[in-house]
Amino acid sequence: QGCLFSPYLFALYLNDLWEEIGGGVRVAGNRIKALAFADDVALLASDPTTLQLMIKDLELYCKKNNFSINKGKTKILIFKNGGRRAAGEKWVLEGEELEVVDSYKYLGITLKSSLSLDEHFKGKSAAANYAMNNAWNLLLSKREVPMEAKDRVFQAVVQSSIFYGVQVWGYRRQPLVEKCQYAYLRKLFSLPWNTPLYMLHLEAERSSLYLQGLQIHVNYICRCLALPESRYPKILAVETWNKNTFWAVEWRRLGVELGLEFRIEDGVARLKEQWKMALEMLKTREREAWMNRASQSVWQSHYHGLMLEGPPPNYKRIANGRDANWVFKLRGGLIYLNFQPWRGPQQQRCSMCNMNATEDVFHFVGACPILREFRVRWLGVPVMGRTECLAIMKNPEAGKIGAYCAQAWQYRHALIREFNY
Repeated sequence: QGCLFSPYLFALYLNDLWEEIGGGVRVAGNRIKALAFADDVALLASDPTTLQLMIKDLELYCKKNNFSINKGKTKILIFKNGGRRAAGEKWVLEGEELEVVDSYKYLGITLKSSLSLDEHFKGKSAAANYAMNNAWNLLLSKREVPMEAKDRVFQAVVQSSIFYGVQVWGYRRQPLVEKCQYAYLRKLFSLPWNTPLYMLHLEAERSSLYLQGLQIHVNYICRCLALPESRYPKILAVETWNKNTFWAVEWRRLGVELGLEFRIEDGVARLKEQWKMALEMLKTREREAWMNRASQSVWQSHYHGLMLEGPPPNYKRIANGRDANWVFKLRGGLIYLNFQPWRGPQQQRCSMCNMNATEDVFHFVGACPILREFRVRWLGVPVMGRTECLAIMKNPEAGKIGAYCAQAWQYRHALIREFNY
């Protein structure tokens, strides 16, 4: 256990097992009896009787070669479209009945009898959140750590966890996977939980994890198709395409939607060209959808105009994490002021001044007389209108904006706490 040579040694001992057992499943004229990785072996059968015969063959093989089978870890998983198994359906190994389970983790992927991966994603999501919390406490929460370094840690520690097996399932959009990135961005910029998703993508200039995973999936399938004809990954990929199931269904659907035709018969090079165009089109569509949602916003109505004027600031170049957070919140109208959707018009008024004005980001940054001294100190003007505020949001000097917002917010908080506004 733990020795690098152990898997190879085991494989050498087990190398003739496939000659000793019968059964298996037929795929495109090939009989596949088992999946094996080191000492993780899964026997495959298309009916109950064949599986029992294979188990008996395995039992005899192990006796002949002095192998012992861990019956506690040996389970039966039946893939089916529904319904119950027959009452007399059972499988026996060395006189003991094997447990039939609804799901089983094989090589890190939790497989269910229904072929659903929901349980797998729930487990990986929990693992990714645990990894993110650990990384956050150790590194990601440190403001002096560059944002680019934080992104690399997120990709290596968190995203790699939730992306496990993406080569296989990456053709589908998975909500739990996307939530992983949303949680990271909210933490990274200290954003409220109700930050619009379109804003997370547009302001942080992040594509969905779906598109990132789709790229990995496509590359993997293309590699499988480029293998020799005798290799199982190639055989299975071609059969999946010919049977029009799993990823093949989604590929064809996307092709129709984008006006492209994916044909594995045209060769891998042509397929890669088609997918390069497809991914660019999907990225463009995704951004257009976010911009459309931004244009429909009532509470952050200014944000769509900001994005039409040009790209957001390069947050990776903002040295101080505090300043980056304030710039993001200011541009997005995410500073927690009285202007909130769930409050009535009267409750949305500024608590500090007597202007009877709605306390939104424009009032906070440019108009409130109580914050005048901070405005003069950091922004160089006593008061600003909406146009001047938008100009600052378009091309923010992060250090000045960050200092103003931090001090003005702290002063506002102290006044409200002292006078119970």
